[in-house]
Amino acid sequence: MSANVSDLVGQTIADGRYEITGHIGTGSMGHVYKAFDRRLETTVCVKIPTSVRLEDPDFYRRFEMESRFLVRLAHPQVVNIIDIGKQDSLPYIVMQYVNGGSLLDRMLDANDQQHPRPMRDLKHWLPSVAKALDFMHKEGCIHRDVKPANILFDEHNNAYLSDFGLSKILMEEDSPDDNRMTAKGAVVGTPNYVAPEIVLAHEYDGRADQYSLATTVYEFLTGKAPLEGPSASATMVNQTTKQPPPLTKFVPSIPPQLNAAVLKALSKKPTNRYGSCEDLSDAVLAAVLAASGTKLSPSGRSTVAGKSSTVVQRVPKYIVTKVAHARSPGKIPCPKCSKILVINEEYGGLVATCSGCQSRLKISQDISELGLLERNPQFKSDVHFIGASEHDSEVQTILKAEFFGKKLNERQALYFIGSAMGLIVLGAVLFSLGLLTPTEIQRSRDSLQATSREGSAHTVVEQPKVPVSIRLSEEAVSGEWVPDGLKAFSSTVSGRNVQFHKSESSDRELEDFVSDPNSSPPLIVLPQNRVESVELAGKWAKRSEKPLFAVEETVYFTPLVCVMWQKRYFAFREAYSEVSIDTLIDASLNKSDWNTIANKPDWGLFRFAMPRLDDPQIGSLLQLTVAHQSLGIEGELKVSDVTSSELRETFNKLERLAVKPGRGSENGSQELLDNAAMSGPQYSDAIICTEQQALRALPAMEEKFGFVQIVYLEPAAYFQKSMGISAEATADQREAAGTFVNYMKSVDVQRKLIDFQLRPANTDINVTGSPGAFSRYLARGVQSIPPRSAPIPSTEVIESLRTAYERSQMQ
Repeated sequence: MSANVSDLVGQTIADGRYEITGHIGTGSMGHVYKAFDRRLETTVCVKIPTSVRLEDPDFYRRFEMESRFLVRLAHPQVVNIIDIGKQDSLPYIVMQYVNGGSLLDRMLDANDQQHPRPMRDLKHWLPSVAKALDFMHKEGCIHRDVKPANILFDEHNNAYLSDFGLSKILMEEDSPDDNRMTAKGAVVGTPNYVAPEIVLAHEYDGRADQYSLATTVYEFLTGKAPLEGPSASATMVNQTTKQPPPLTKFVPSIPPQLNAAVLKALSKKPTNRYGSCEDLSDAVLAAVLAASGTKLSPSGRSTVAGKSSTVVQRVPKYIVTKVAHARSPGKIPCPKCSKILVINEEYGGLVATCSGCQSRLKISQDISELGLLERNPQFKSDVHFIGASEHDSEVQTILKAEFFGKKLNERQALYFIGSAMGLIVLGAVLFSLGLLTPTEIQRSRDSLQATSREGSAHTVVEQPKVPVSIRLSEEAVSGEWVPDGLKAFSSTVSGRNVQFHKSESSDRELEDFVSDPNSSPPLIVLPQNRVESVELAGKWAKRSEKPLFAVEETVYFTPLVCVMWQKRYFAFREAYSEVSIDTLIDASLNKSDWNTIANKPDWGLFRFAMPRLDDPQIGSLLQLTVAHQSLGIEGELKVSDVTSSELRETFNKLERLAVKPGRGSENGSQELLDNAAMSGPQYSDAIICTEQQALRALPAMEEKFGFVQIVYLEPAAYFQKSMGISAEATADQREAAGTFVNYMKSVDVQRKLIDFQLRPANTDINVTGSPGAFSRYLARGVQSIPPRSAPIPSTEVIESLRTAYERSQMQ
């Protein structure tokens, strides 16, 4: 059999079983032919490797071994291999013929131009492809070349994944049409879709296919390949160094949840992506579902806005944004934190709370799914109302909650509470009859025992003498350090007299309560970023004569720093007197060339990285730091300062020049540091982050790429946490909350902060003499005395500063 393309048409192979009827094309997998299977009397597809691959003497062995492995794997959404063989020394693969065209065909118009496709069309192919990928990953097979051209459809609009696993054994020379880099020993995959870990020759798994799938979704929705460069090599570099722009840049109507879901799967670090391709598909389709006006009713049925039989369509306060499926009967991972939750049949159809991240969850009637319930952005408390059948009126259960240090399920908790209340009532009755003295009543309370089904031992629970209820914010309960202090405080004499409860609202949702004239702040003790506290206090002052907080105490802080590779730091300082926002910008604009800065042409371009200026965690702090440094103002900023055109121009340059994390990133600084630890100086020469994040990242960065220097930005707005005690709290609540805050600022408790690379607010503690990261890195620029902090301005200035940034993005 000849390898010439035209000569094969009309010939037969496999002892006359397959008759070649036409040449379909030459793609990344080799030559593709249409053939007729005389035995099965059906049309099939025959693929033959290119002549370049056949020149490799080891190719035949790998071809036969891997193709036989693929024959044994069958999945309804994977184009299956029917047969393999060799004729006249030419190997071939016979595959299922799918005649409905590819996803790429559907993305192109008559002029072969790509245009954005409707979000609703994702449901026709994304779930099927995601399931196929996860199945093959479990079988130890990675596709390596997921892209629109490899997603096919049959005449019934069913989607199939093609060429699974063949990219490793069927490669060809670079092709202008396919823009591949497939020379022997080079990267496997198509540059526009290949994951960064494959480009960098790191270990990879099925999450590399997830990255490619997310890129396909991105291109499907926007008509743009997110990181395409002028050449294949440039695109490969972009995959490892640049962050994809938000989808809303090309299609503004794409909802934020959908944008965030796709960008999460495009994270440079595989561990920051979803756990599986189906998780990605669930998140994407849940966002599409929410945007289309479809909501999950308490019965588990979905109803579409505008299609209801009632005249008034209620807007739900919560909507399902992500769904997780059971891994085994009664065990489902939390859609947000992935903690495995044990769910009994009696919980079917209820709303639940995850004991890990405290997320609000909707349990399906058959307990096979968990839906993540989040605040509906379309719900306005002053406009909409919640009907009698909405989530808030349902029975709510806590999955594996902790009561007084003991893990109890809901039934056990109710049993314990009922027993306690019954004993107290009985004691009160007996006391009224003169049968018990107050001392005997207290003794009976102290002897109350609760039995947990998780163990046979009895736990003695001491009831508070004067119980005071303190509601904590969600962050206080789920944070990194506060829960440890809370647990320790609860074991003290004062702590035993306080009952702590987690607020149902998160810190971010506190703004809704502050702006709602019919509500009061639900939190007594509120860990909060200082900038956010100032903003909330300003908004509260517009509607209340009382202050928001009666007392507000800082418990810890961490300054903003710039992390630089040590060799490049010294070279940079030779050209610039200091490391600052202005000098980083100047270095980037100075032809972006290390040869200009330090006569080091082999170092390539100068790049600095920083979180976005609207980053949800430290965006406001970055804006303040940039304002102080760019304008040269050390005192408190004024409105006239932050509205200057000079500052807007600086904002514009930073967003244009800096390497930034993905728009949907939950922790922008951490994503940048993770990428630097993976790629080294080629990713970025300098990274702006908090001191805590820098100290944590140094070991991983220095293990592979050498010493790192920490440079402090002065003045910088510190990332600090303060505890505010509500001015509307009762006297007992204020006293109890104040005792708790004082305990959290004690030397013994605050010293533990250093283990988390945080600076204690208690000035009696010196980080120099403490073990941990501070002492280990003092020799390389970690300051024992904190640098100057930028004063936090008024609410009006903060709002003007944010407006100036937004205006800079319109330039």
